[in-house]
Amino acid sequence: MTEQTLFEAGFRRWEMLLSAWNFYLLLAVSLIVLFAAVKSLRTNRRVYWVFSAGFFFFAWTHLLGLLYILKQWHAIADELKWKLSQSTPSRIEELTTRFENSGILDAPEAVWVLPFHFLGDAFVLLALRWLRAPIAATPKFSTDAAIPF
Repeated sequence: MTEQTLFEAGFRRWEMLLSAWNFYLLLAVSLIVLFAAVKSLRTNRRVYWVFSAGFFFFAWTHLLGLLYILKQWHAIADELKWKLSQSTPSRIEELTTRFENSGILDAPEAVWVLPFHFLGDAFVLLALRWLRAPIAATPKFSTDAAIPF
């Protein structure tokens, strides 16, 4: 593989990661809005559990997909670093200064993905549980009660 191909592959992994996060956020917000808007979803326990289990399964597979993308990105970045080490010293210096803060030469670590994903998952599941909870009934005025004089 050439350096150009490896750079393009690194950029594609960045775009894949960004697209995956955007899809996750879109689905999470849509699910919360759907539960907030449709009363029949909030009041049916079976529907709540199906949606919660479905979101949990989606979140788990999404996290595994993100980790796989990061694994690929690390392999591509390592190959690119090895390829750059075979180049002339001036070329190495030029590319490392040019792409120093771009994240292409170093893929993000999984430790940065896990907390955000788990916080997002917990937020969605707790929001669904909170929306499912019935509103406490307000006491109505009763005319049968005796009025003491």
